[in-house]
Amino acid sequence: PSQRLTVSGGGTQATGRNDLLIIGTGAVGAGLTLQATGTGGKEYSIFSTATSATAGKGKLVVYDVDNSAYRFTISTQSFEFRGTNSSELNALILNNDSSTANQLTTILFRDPDFPTGTAAIKHKLYSGGTSSELQFHTANSGISAQRMVILNNGNVGIGTTAPSSLLHLIGDTSTLFNVASGSTSKFQVFETGNASLSLNFEAIG
Repeated sequence: PSQRLTVSGGGTQATGRNDLLIIGTGAVGAGLTLQATGTGGKEYSIFSTATSATAGKGKLVVYDVDNSAYRFTISTQSFEFRGTNSSELNALILNNDSSTANQLTTILFRDPDFPTGTAAIKHKLYSGGTSSELQFHTANSGISAQRMVILNNGNVGIGTTAPSSLLHLIGDTSTLFNVASGSTSKFQVFETGNASLSLNFEAIG
């Protein structure tokens, strides 16, 4: 083989555990360190944590050895990203390398009862690659649909995929907008038929 180390085997377990196993009996955990010594290279460790690890036990972490800092932590409940840029932190970057126009990049939320997804946030890149929109989807009775969109020009649409104003509301019920104090409505915008709108104010006192 041309590589420094090649591990080859039948992968006798579905988990791959028999391919390569690193065991650490210490209180911090077991890990593997990668060091690039070329210009601009850094050193990182990937390890499974035990009780005395600063990140907490039972986690998979990526540790920045050069800066003595955890950068990425996976537990049974969450993903955590950490950075040192005080002005802006690109904690999660989703890249879609497709050149197809209007391609969607999606963050999908799902559970065992609805494996195809109960909600989603979708980024749509327009043709030309310099403008985009952000879509918000939720599911109702197993059917997913877009509920809100923010267009490239800043227009926000609720109930419409093509908002023509800064805030564009379209509903299938009479009340389109409601401001309430507790359960008492103070300001309402509702449709009264024949494409007309009415305003209802409740005295505040």
